[in-house]
Amino acid sequence: MDSEVAGFAGTSPGRDASVAHLGELDTIAVRSTFWRLGVGRALMARALDQLVTDGYDEAFLWTRANYRRGDAFYRSTGWLPDGAERHAGRQVRYRHPLRIRSPG
Repeated sequence: MDSEVAGFAGTSPGRDASVAHLGELDTIAVRSTFWRLGVGRALMARALDQLVTDGYDEAFLWTRANYRRGDAFYRSTGWLPDGAERHAGRQVRYRHPLRIRSPG
């Protein structure tokens, strides 16, 4: 049986000092022939579940600035830009709450 990789996602502890206490979605990629088939959403759901399992209350990711397709996808899966930039503004950071914290 032939098979091919449709996509992959990777998570890790935060690698940026300013948000080191957060989990990081460090990679998510889907082969273009699998776009718009739910693969990205399934990978994102699995990655977010893993970050929760790893004990994080919030996560972040970096992506290219002015990347409309990425922005639409990230926003549709609960991510929002937080205003941080790096690499002379070529990358922007998004954050995603992973669970509701109890008051106290």
